[in-house]
Amino acid sequence: MKTTDIDTLTFDQLPAAISLLIREVNSLKIALQLAPPEQADQLLTVDQAAAFLSLAKPTIYAMLSRGELPNLKRGKRVYFQKSDLLRYLKEGKRG
Repeated sequence: MKTTDIDTLTFDQLPAAISLLIREVNSLKIALQLAPPEQADQLLTVDQAAAFLSLAKPTIYAMLSRGELPNLKRGKRVYFQKSDLLRYLKEGKRG
């Protein structure tokens, strides 16, 4: 069945149109199942965390030194889990 405008669909074309819709919905379901989930737990660098929180890098470092932001340290590097920063924002923590 060709793609037609819904206004020009006749009663006789309904079974084919429904069949096409079912195939398209099933195709979308498969695509969604294969798509990678949103990475809420992805690790962010200081630059990325600053952009995510709409803060300047010095502000991020100041908050880190005061222990205000949840973070992970690996050697001299600092990382943030995006899910932790989201929770921090939702809880409205202020230090």
